[in-house]
Amino acid sequence: MRVSFLLLFVLWGSSDCRALCAEQESDSSLSILSWNIWHGGKEDGKEVGPQRVAEVIRGSGADLIAMQETYGSGELLSAELGFHFLPRGTNVSIHSRFPIVADVSVFEPFKCVGAIVELPDGEHLAFYSIWLPYDGEIWAQGTREGKSVDELLAACASSALNLASILESIGPRLEEAGFPGIPVVVAGDFNSMSHFDYTEAARAQYGHVIDWPTSRVAENAGFRDTYRDLHPEVNRNRDSTWTPRFPEQQQDRIDFIYDLGTNLQVVEARVIDEFTPQFPSDHGALLVRLERSAQLEVTFDEDLASYKSAHDAWKEALDATEDRKEKRTLKKAHPAAQYEARMRAHFSAGDLRAAEWSLGNLRDLDLKRSERDLLQIELYDALLGAEDAELRRRSLERMMKDSAFARAVTLRGLEERVLRLVGIEGDALESGHALFLMAKKFTSSRDAEEVERGLGMMDALLEVSPPESDAEPQNPNHPTLGEGDRKEAEGIVFALRFLAIGKVAPDFTGSSVDGEEISLKDTRGKVTVLSFFGFW
Repeated sequence: MRVSFLLLFVLWGSSDCRALCAEQESDSSLSILSWNIWHGGKEDGKEVGPQRVAEVIRGSGADLIAMQETYGSGELLSAELGFHFLPRGTNVSIHSRFPIVADVSVFEPFKCVGAIVELPDGEHLAFYSIWLPYDGEIWAQGTREGKSVDELLAACASSALNLASILESIGPRLEEAGFPGIPVVVAGDFNSMSHFDYTEAARAQYGHVIDWPTSRVAENAGFRDTYRDLHPEVNRNRDSTWTPRFPEQQQDRIDFIYDLGTNLQVVEARVIDEFTPQFPSDHGALLVRLERSAQLEVTFDEDLASYKSAHDAWKEALDATEDRKEKRTLKKAHPAAQYEARMRAHFSAGDLRAAEWSLGNLRDLDLKRSERDLLQIELYDALLGAEDAELRRRSLERMMKDSAFARAVTLRGLEERVLRLVGIEGDALESGHALFLMAKKFTSSRDAEEVERGLGMMDALLEVSPPESDAEPQNPNHPTLGEGDRKEAEGIVFALRFLAIGKVAPDFTGSSVDGEEISLKDTRGKVTVLSFFGFW
């Protein structure tokens, strides 16, 4: 998921349809949006701009919004959304679906506002919206050319210093207000990148390995980067919040949602940066959904049974309606979207059956193609590393038939995963079967070099895989083909080497119409028609 999982479930239709979905909603989830709306959201018009901002927020399903560059639009947006509103200065503000019971702001008014939010279960959360400064332009086109790592770090030095002051002040302020030790969320525009992004593994994406100090400050204070917690793999295109309006600039993740409190689990994290006709801000909006760990007290089997019941009810409603509009609405309201968060929680807790469920329901989740590809990679990689050999086998078979996954990772990516699987398999036949499936993928390619690679793999496997009637292989731990795979491999090799268009046909002898023996090679260079027939 990396996943990215889409959990929002919006229905427009009949009361029956809405009631069906309401039964599936979770009371324990909390959606948080961090968004710099760019000059009050007014860049595309003083009236239409804020309206578009409101539409994006409403569509996200967020419960709490940490807003930056509010600049006079805060009251209008909160009224439009029906949210509680806490501004501080002109820049930062908080919008909450739930009551704000105290102002716990710290640091400078332009840069930080804090609120105690009372959640539906009566518990409290300290929520902060912040904006951090930077010292030099390093995102506009050409501004990083010739700069050293030290110069890049200097451009974000103030961000780290300001964050350190903010985080140091939160604990004493909460104790003073009578809310010591409650969970804390700090979200906003940090104007700095993260050391979790500019890693050695991601050097090809960023060009540098940089230990950005701002994210180190948060980590050293015990805060968790919620987005990276759910998506440990770095993908610059997917992760970046800066900037959907200026694609020629450096694309970076500079907006963050940090939390402190182990009772909250990240089940969704994604960047919202698309809107028709045009995304209204130069920052993407970061959406994170949290759920209480207590949710896991419900077992996977119980959640699966609940999903099946919801699916049956959905299918019954779909079959019962004759109204075309209602049917279209219901088709978009597949219950898998509602259960993905719960399955993600089981997956995060180590139950790989939830990963199988997610793979089986990918088409019913409202994901962009890039999000679906990344989620598939995360799920397959987890399943192929499972301790359960039968689970690995099922996942391998599914992966090899999954054309969308093959497109996403390419044949070389598939080969890498198969070789990794072979490395953990203890069974020679299972390993041989995995390599055979990989070789079949290569031989079905339209690329001649890949076909030859597949043939070479099959030749190597056939060489160490004698027929059942022959002696056992010398090395029982070496990947070996079973009888069925061996015969199929022989057929594929023969067909591609001798029967493919442009290949020299294998020689054989037969009788002519006059009863004379004739060999195919005797007709070389001539147009030859072969007619096969028989009598029954």
